[in-house]
Amino acid sequence: MAGITTNYSYSNGNCFNAVDKLKGTILEGVGQSSEGNGLHGGEMVAHMNRYHPEKYEEYSRLKKQCEEEFWAKTPEERLNDAQNGVRSAAAEFLEAYSDEQWHSNVNYISEARQAYQDEVGAWTEEDVDYMIKHAEEAERKLRSTDAASVSVSKDNLDYLCSEDGFAKMKKDAEDLYAANRRQQQKLAEGRDPSDKFWQNTGDQWITFSLALEMNGFYDSMDSEQAKEFQGMLEMVTSSMDNLSKSMYNTGIDFGSYNAGGKYFMSSAEAATALEASTAALQYISDKLIPDEYKEEFNGLIDMYKKHNEEILSEYKSPMESFNKVVAGIQKAGASFISKKPVAEYRYTGMLGEADKTESDKNEYRSKVADIFAKYAGKSDLKTIMDMLKAQYEDYATDDSDDKGFRKYVSKEAGYLFDNIEKYWGVLLGK
Repeated sequence: MAGITTNYSYSNGNCFNAVDKLKGTILEGVGQSSEGNGLHGGEMVAHMNRYHPEKYEEYSRLKKQCEEEFWAKTPEERLNDAQNGVRSAAAEFLEAYSDEQWHSNVNYISEARQAYQDEVGAWTEEDVDYMIKHAEEAERKLRSTDAASVSVSKDNLDYLCSEDGFAKMKKDAEDLYAANRRQQQKLAEGRDPSDKFWQNTGDQWITFSLALEMNGFYDSMDSEQAKEFQGMLEMVTSSMDNLSKSMYNTGIDFGSYNAGGKYFMSSAEAATALEASTAALQYISDKLIPDEYKEEFNGLIDMYKKHNEEILSEYKSPMESFNKVVAGIQKAGASFISKKPVAEYRYTGMLGEADKTESDKNEYRSKVADIFAKYAGKSDLKTIMDMLKAQYEDYATDDSDDKGFRKYVSKEAGYLFDNIEKYWGVLLGK
């Protein structure tokens, strides 16, 4: 696996190239292991340390050295490095996704997406603003001991902060946004043209937020209030956004919220995520959207549900396919070497034997929807989540009374329940 440094925004100079190369060497072993498959971010770092502690120590030392050298540079030099870093990370990202070639290693895709997001998301806003403020402060201290009485000329700021370099960096980002737009249009080909969510199926919250913005919903809010509301929408759609990202080449990830969890959901988890998020959007409409905007917002909720039902109809979880293979092996009485504990291996086979009809799926989704429709805002959140988990266990285990099996499937979906509880907690607290 080619190594991609997710902290690439510091520089793409020789020092960080060495860091990147070393990380790639370590990750080759991790990505090929059964435990490393599908991990990224902090989990990947933990596995790097576990599998290659000596190399990881060298990697950490070299990375720290590069960072110290980087921050010793002037703001102008750092901005130039950042500009180059944007191009490098973005090129890696686009290469991994170009021409609809799905790379065989999911870790590579995750790392590439994160590297790109770090560059465009951080350096075009937060880090650049930080450097500008510190450049102003440094200039004021040089000019006078009375910082409040000194104004900094635009020429000095241009010199210190490299406005030309920043403009080029913004242009790079705009070009990539344009490429992302073309990718969304390609995704929408052959789909219902009235379905607005194909324009942002990896960031479906944008479709809701854009409609509200066009109608003036945010006009009475300050920037922090608007950002908080948009963040709430992002939390609610996050699980279905992640499902789209695991299925399609969705391009740039515009969001900042990380729902965590698996790269590939089970079909039961995906169905639960859809009903919980649809109910949350309806709750937002009922409680937080003014009457003059409700009709359009409710129409988008209907479209959101239909859009994601289409995605669910196309979704095939690779892990569920694996479970069926294991179930077949167990039925045949063949031996099978597995790193999982014996009980978990048995549960894997039991999951593989489950066979849901369309009627079963629809009935389960209706039950999940009823839980939120009847109890959201009327019962405490713990009671709601307990009912949801019990309903999920019944469905996922085919009403098994095996306590270990029920606990196993609930634990596997723990990330999903945590996310649902998190955003419903925010909503019920409004």
